[in-house]
Amino acid sequence: MIFALVGEFLSNALKYASVDQPISLEIKVGENGLEISCRNVVNPASAIPVLGGKTGLSFIHEVCKLIGAEFDVPGIINNMLVLRALLPIK
Repeated sequence: MIFALVGEFLSNALKYASVDQPISLEIKVGENGLEISCRNVVNPASAIPVLGGKTGLSFIHEVCKLIGAEFDVPGIINNMLVLRALLPIK
């Protein structure tokens, strides 16, 4: 599941990122579970078709729901698209 979620996060970031800006992917383990987050500068004008990906954000939402993970509503903060999921680890 982690592999699929990371792939979807990165596919989404590649689709809408500014070509001259980095994509940040962070995976960390904490007391509340495994947190996966991805941030990228949004530039709709440079949106490119990206192969891969199941169905984007709806796929991420469904996977998180199936495994009891939290998936924050994606948002744009200071022109950065932020995706975050918190997976339970027990």
